[in-house]
Amino acid sequence: MKVRTILCFALLWLGLVSVAQAQPVQPPTGFAIIGHIERFTLDQPASRTSAATLRVRGVDVRLPQNLVITMPGGYLTAQQLFKGRDLRSTINANRSGLALQDLRPADLACPVTPEFAGRQCPLPPAEVEVMGNIVNGVYLAGSVRISQGALHLGGGFIRSFGADGSIVVGSEPGTGNNAASARLKLNDPEGIYGRTQTTQDQRFALDPGNSPVHARTGFPVCIPRGPSDALCPSGNRPSDAAVKRFTCGEIPVQSGTGRIGAVALLGCKPHLPAPLREGDFVNYVGRLDKDAQGYFVSLHGLEAELGIYTSPGVEPAYVFIEEALEGTVGERYADLPQEETSRFKLIGFTTDPSRSVTVDIFDDDIDSSALPPTAAPARLATRLVPTTGAQLGRFKMIWSAKEDARVVRRAVRVTLSPGSSGGAQFAPGTNSVELGLPGASRRGGYAYGSYEAPISEYIGPEATAFGIKGYQPPVPFENFCFLRRVNQLETMEPHPTNASQWINVNAGPLNPSPAARAQSQATSSGQRVCGD
Repeated sequence: MKVRTILCFALLWLGLVSVAQAQPVQPPTGFAIIGHIERFTLDQPASRTSAATLRVRGVDVRLPQNLVITMPGGYLTAQQLFKGRDLRSTINANRSGLALQDLRPADLACPVTPEFAGRQCPLPPAEVEVMGNIVNGVYLAGSVRISQGALHLGGGFIRSFGADGSIVVGSEPGTGNNAASARLKLNDPEGIYGRTQTTQDQRFALDPGNSPVHARTGFPVCIPRGPSDALCPSGNRPSDAAVKRFTCGEIPVQSGTGRIGAVALLGCKPHLPAPLREGDFVNYVGRLDKDAQGYFVSLHGLEAELGIYTSPGVEPAYVFIEEALEGTVGERYADLPQEETSRFKLIGFTTDPSRSVTVDIFDDDIDSSALPPTAAPARLATRLVPTTGAQLGRFKMIWSAKEDARVVRRAVRVTLSPGSSGGAQFAPGTNSVELGLPGASRRGGYAYGSYEAPISEYIGPEATAFGIKGYQPPVPFENFCFLRRVNQLETMEPHPTNASQWINVNAGPLNPSPAARAQSQATSSGQRVCGD
């Protein structure tokens, strides 16, 4: 996922806000709603950054103009969501295909198999997570994430592989039966981790710029496209199927205790993913979909219970983010007792625990560079040293909960320090697409030594005296500086004429703004966090 912020305030817009949205007599109410999308309508179909309205848990929530929505594998605007499963269809402003209200008789059709005879086969509506404020009687969103179930998770052993790129997951091979197991397909339109899949809903496709299909360490894994797959080589797994912890390289990784290392696999090619096998245990996330055979789970993420490492200091190596949450702080109101937090928590893993990890939190990425510089006011958060203990390669960062006010960011990126050998083409920040491998995606590929993702959770202020005011404090969106600037984002929508590009969206400040105050919060030095 890549995003660029143009480093200038929309001064005219901010001036209008200071007049039209004067400081309220009492603070607005913050809200967080999670539920199925019941109704979804678009204001201006011709505008890529159009405002929209969705109903969730019986409440109409306004999505302001220029709001960018976080999907499981990237960013989309409300208007792009109305372009359908292929992100290319004609827009109907009253039907996104994601809401309960959108269900049509044709959507109830079942596969023509005896199992489904005489039945109806609907698909669940999408689920939305909305954080916002109630401003002048209107629920205004400031942060929106859409999936089919943010907490939905599956797991099991791989029992078999299908010719269509599917896998069957359930109890251990040799026990149970496939009829009682799950059928899975990667939602991979670019064919990065297996067969190209273009008939699934591309709005929920996997992230093409990171490696969401990986071992526990972040090393990419793949589904073989056939008996001999050069892009998913069998030599990247030991011949002994019982060995599920190893180093893809000549020099083995050793733990600090000297007891739990990872044996070297000679001939392993670390710039290519490791093939999944029958008997591997996997955890998976995705949405329910259907095809001619019946229901299946369309995956945007898969994690194999494998400990695959890379040789110390040798390129390429891998890293991934498991969790990233950020406190928003928030200026206090005199008559509304509240507790706010500045806590920032990050957990991740790497295949090379001998290297340090740089953490950047940012919202001003530059698309033209593989590993862009982070311009002011983005922040280099810290450099971490991964553990060499039992969870070999794990790293964690937790900032204090009571630090000074700071900018609330859109995304976080972790990057390994450079290796000492292996070749510059595999250095941190490069991508497998740049190798020109046969069959590799022109628009995406797994990243070497770098991983970036949206902040997965924001922690807003919380009331500390029940019944005082009788509602929760507002979310301080005035500290979300990226919502007040002009952003250029690389979205998931394919470019209509250039197969090597995605559509970039220029998203201005949110209009109307859900911010509780006209100005961002002042730090202890008196400087406002967004520079206004």
